[in-house]
Amino acid sequence: MKNTIATIALIAATSTSAFAADVSSSVQWTGTVADLENVCEFIASEDGTMTYDDSTRTFVVDVPAVIKVAQRGGATLSIESDAYITRVDASETGHNDYDVQVNYLAGSNPSKVLKSQGASNEKLDITADSSMVTASKGGWGADGFATLDVASGWKGLDIELGGKAKLMFVDHLIENGDYAIQHTATCMQ
Repeated sequence: MKNTIATIALIAATSTSAFAADVSSSVQWTGTVADLENVCEFIASEDGTMTYDDSTRTFVVDVPAVIKVAQRGGATLSIESDAYITRVDASETGHNDYDVQVNYLAGSNPSKVLKSQGASNEKLDITADSSMVTASKGGWGADGFATLDVASGWKGLDIELGGKAKLMFVDHLIENGDYAIQHTATCMQ
């Protein structure tokens, strides 16, 4: 009988200690990463669509193209358009390349930099200098393209590339067909 009573007393004492104040401690895992190179990685890209308005001789972006990019270290992202819109289903007849004035910030779907995880609000600026976002001479000369520069210091960005492209010359009438303007995104570190 004594053994049974001793066991019951031990169980009661253990239950009583659970009602004491909780005490906690924290620990962490630590580690050092020292040999990773700076890198800029394009995660995804999707083509956009545009519609042509013959009365204004302008292609207007309906669905923006999407570029997703992540970087480690410091980097600046620059997006550059071709100076021409090109008929991609070109046949033997008709003209296939047309000088266009690209403006990334115009229209009902202008370009936007969307915040990705880890990108603070001040890193979402697009350079709004009109000489940078609009092609000034179409396909004529070295400055015959538009560029869009994004603030440096971000970690991950989603860019919706929108805007308009207007034919440069009033005497150009485009042919029927499918057209595209190529854009090249470059990450500089």
